[in-house]
This record gives sequence, C-alpha cells and structure tokens, in this order.
Amino acid sequence: MDNDRKDAISAGDIVIGRNVARHLWKSKLHIHRFPDFVIVHQDGIVIKRIVRHDVENGIIDCVSLNEDKKFYPDYSMKLSEVYELYNIVKQEKSRGL
Repeated sequence: MDNDRKDAISAGDIVIGRNVARHLWKSKLHIHRFPDFVIVHQDGIVIKRIVRHDVENGIIDCVSLNEDKKFYPDYSMKLSEVYELYNIVKQEKSRGL
C-alpha cells in the first residue's frame, strides 16, 4: 500500500492487528473505525482496506491504497475463502534502517 500517503503501509512498517472472531463476520464489520485489515485467505496474506461488507452473501470489497491498479487491483472476496481477519489497530513506521 506504499504510495506516499500518510495512511500507506510501507515496506518495513510494523502493523498490530486485533483478531476479528469468525462469528462476528455474520454481522457488519466495523469498517468505519478500522478500515484496514490483514486478511489471511486461501491464496495468501494481504493487507487491504475493506470498503463494503455484504453480510447476506458473505462478500467483502477490498481496495488497495496503491494507485497502481494494474499490480494492486481492487476486488471482492468471499468470506468462505478467508481463514482469519485482523483489524489493523496500530502501525509503526519504519525509520529506513
């Protein structure tokens, strides 16, 4: 998500996440307070901003803050393909060491 924005997550940064229990996925995720998530799913681990949660169909819409949509596209993901979700609650910027 490194794009020189203040909220970008850059290489070397450390994020701290809070596990979102699976039973909470059946009600609206609190994306207004903590919009960025670490998502562990069947194809790997990503950090994305969730902009919409379709509770009825179990689908989340994920976007990247990186403006290069060719390499960092926005997409929808089925929660049935997700193993773990973490709200990013804190980010520590790397000092470039």
